[in-house]
Amino acid sequence: MPHPRNPGYIAGDHWVVCDVCGFEYRHSIMRKRWDGLVVCPWDFELRHPQDFVRDKHENITAKGLVRPEPESSFINGICSTRGAAAGQAIAGCAITGFVEGDIPTATF
Repeated sequence: MPHPRNPGYIAGDHWVVCDVCGFEYRHSIMRKRWDGLVVCPWDFELRHPQDFVRDKHENITAKGLVRPEPESSFINGICSTRGAAAGQAIAGCAITGFVEGDIPTATF
């Protein structure tokens, strides 16, 4: 948008177009915003404080005694190294309709 018809002369204070609204303003009142845009005072905004929030770095590697997972052993087609408790079973090891008498009693 053009500036007024006879704005007057101010030495060193040229006209600048606002990157947001497109109006022309004097260089002396323009400000550079955090994202690099040159804007008028009405379009100026500070960067939001939540942009500076950083999470705490967590080390998720195993600590202490670490061993590889034991191989599954099967007795009569039933996985014996893992129980069928909720959250512990592996697909293929948990059998629906299991009756306890199907597996011989022994120490594994």
